[in-house]
Amino acid sequence: MESRLVSVIVPVYNVKSYLPRCLESIVAQDYSHLEVILVDDGSTDGSSDLCDSWSARDSRIKVIHKANEGPGQARNTGLDAAQGSYVAFIDSDDYVHPQFIGRLHRHALEQDAEVVLCRWVEFEDDNPAQLPPVTDNPRLTEMTGMEALRRIFYQDEITHSPWGRLYRRDLFAQHRFSEKYVYEDLELIYPLLKQVHKVLETDERLYAYMLRPTSLMRTFNAQRTVVLDIMDDLERQVVANDSCLLPAVRSRKLSANFNMLKLMPRDDASYTPLFDRCWAAVKQLRWGCLVDSHVRLKNKLGILLSLLGKKMTIRLLNSAKHCF
Repeated sequence: MESRLVSVIVPVYNVKSYLPRCLESIVAQDYSHLEVILVDDGSTDGSSDLCDSWSARDSRIKVIHKANEGPGQARNTGLDAAQGSYVAFIDSDDYVHPQFIGRLHRHALEQDAEVVLCRWVEFEDDNPAQLPPVTDNPRLTEMTGMEALRRIFYQDEITHSPWGRLYRRDLFAQHRFSEKYVYEDLELIYPLLKQVHKVLETDERLYAYMLRPTSLMRTFNAQRTVVLDIMDDLERQVVANDSCLLPAVRSRKLSANFNMLKLMPRDDASYTPLFDRCWAAVKQLRWGCLVDSHVRLKNKLGILLSLLGKKMTIRLLNSAKHCF
């Protein structure tokens, strides 16, 4: 089978304790026609030196050192340097199956797919995941880019995150990640995938994703409220251009508002306008989402909670283990 260069882009920021595991999984790929681009995003914990030492050991590894600007800008820097026909993004605290690139590359060529997605396994820091062996006949699901977007916004086993997939690099010719420090991938996914004719999903679990309790995406930070603006903007875009996506986007918008209600501090009056904004959005969206058979169960349970009133909803959301 034809072997095309694959660019693997790894944003690196203060992950010295995790980076070796990630890089070991990449250099151990059974598909060797790789360029590995480590984008050191202003690390201060020794990750920078670690990147350089790995580059000295493997000629396929290139290192770009830059000032800290966030993961979106780091990925953009990697894209600007990438030479491969395909590109994959791997987070530096995650790791991949030895056949991650090889399997996705084979599926892409055999099925003429512009994007190939795989399943993943989640793990905690102190309990690394065991990725299952691959099978001879994985289940492959073909969809259009718009169908993939619909599943992403319904949060139906496809994430908006860039990891766990292989992209044809020319998809990024006119598109880059947002300069926002968080949710830069959520803002990109709509314009990126709407141009795609064929997305292929394999049921193979080839990516190990680490859940860090202290990560930015699992704790409250004022930066995270940008997701509300992103979802409002996405709603306006699909109303104007792709109304078929509107129910799915509104389901994702409901999730975002529930999540902020759960995470934001209750004892800081400065967040009162944000709280009121989220509660108003929940009330506006809940009936349409409740009768939508595609909206996930977690959202519908949140809707039922909201019918108990504002105070009870917040109390029960705060006691819930997982975010929306």
